[in-house]
Amino acid sequence: MLVALTGNIGSGKSTILKFFKEQGAATISADEIVHDLLKKNQIKAKIVSIFGPILNHKGQIDKQALADIIFSSKKKKDCLERIIHPLVYEEIRRFYKKNSPKIVVSEIPLLFETNKHGEFDKVIVVFCDEKSLFERLKNRGLTEEEVKRRLKFQIPVEEKIKLADYVIDNSEDFERVRKKVKEIYDDLMREKGRNGSFE
Repeated sequence: MLVALTGNIGSGKSTILKFFKEQGAATISADEIVHDLLKKNQIKAKIVSIFGPILNHKGQIDKQALADIIFSSKKKKDCLERIIHPLVYEEIRRFYKKNSPKIVVSEIPLLFETNKHGEFDKVIVVFCDEKSLFERLKNRGLTEEEVKRRLKFQIPVEEKIKLADYVIDNSEDFERVRKKVKEIYDDLMREKGRNGSFE
C-alpha cells in the first residue's frame, strides 16, 4: 500500500514520518530525495544554466539563494519543479517497488500542488495551528515574511484536509500525536491487501 503524507510548510511532517517508521512502515521523504538530486552534477549544471551562478564555495547549490529566486516568481518556481518533480516521483516509485510488501509512507510537501494525490492509495494531511507553525519555522531561520511568501505558493491546508483520508493535528503534544499515528497505521494494516497505483 502506498500512502502520501503531506501538509503545508512547518506542519511537522518529518516528525510524523518518523512516527510511522517506528510503527514499521517503510518511509521516504521527497525533501531528502531533492537534497540528493541537487548534488548530482547533471542537475546542478541544468539549474545553474537556468538560474545563474548559485553555487556555494563547496561547489554545491546554495539552497537559500535558490529559495530566494523561486519564491519571488511563480514562473521560476514552476521551472525548477518541472526539472525536479518527475525525478522525485520516479524515486518514490522505485522505493515502493522495493518495499511493496510493507506499508510505504511517502512524505511529499507539494502532493496536491503537483496533482499527484490520485496515484496514492491513501492520503494523510498534517496540520498545526498558526502559532506553532510560525514558531517552528522561526527556529529554522525563516522570517515571518519569508514564511508568508512560501505559504502563498501552497494550497491552503483547509482545502487539503477536504481531500484527505486521514488528518493529523500536529499542534498537540507528541504522545497524543504518536497515538494518532498508531491508530492510522493499524487502520492501514487492515487494508494492506489493496495494491498501490505505482505497481
